[in-house]
Amino acid sequence: EKSVHAKTGKRDAMQVFCNVGIGSMMLLVGEILGDPRFLLVYAAIMASSLADSMASELGILSNMQPIDICTLKKTQRGISGGVSVLGLFASLLGAALIALVYAIGKPWDGAALITITLCGFAGALVDSIYGSLLQIKYRCSVCGIMTEKIRHCDLKTLRIKGFSQITNDIVNLMSNISVGILSTCILFLI
Repeated sequence: EKSVHAKTGKRDAMQVFCNVGIGSMMLLVGEILGDPRFLLVYAAIMASSLADSMASELGILSNMQPIDICTLKKTQRGISGGVSVLGLFASLLGAALIALVYAIGKPWDGAALITITLCGFAGALVDSIYGSLLQIKYRCSVCGIMTEKIRHCDLKTLRIKGFSQITNDIVNLMSNISVGILSTCILFLI
């Protein structure tokens, strides 16, 4: 039971919804309103989701111990809210990748590329902040590690911080809503 994450393996319906549901709704709104700017909002939200995933999957490979984005203190590897230089770079790369995919077949639009990339990167940072401040975390009474699991080492864990209703799925959903609002505001103000 080395993993500290509550969910591992295949994605479930809740994870899928929390990662693509808000973006998909933006596509639908854009289609209903006949406003192509909502495609850019969708891309910004997807950039945030990929940025967060890449930060998590590659950041854990960093040789340096991560720091908590809010306290700036060293934290356990793999815990939500922890960031590393490698993870931040992977996050920016993921956001830029979605921006480039968005741009395929379109006339050059530097503002759109920058907006998608920066909103996606900002979304991953916001995800880390929400993860640090709000997400439920437990401590294993056997091995002492911090975890997102209710049970670890075959025993119930002890809640140490966060809100029990705010899981990683909810953090992802909140982050996507934040990026949706941010990117919509940028698009409709410029």
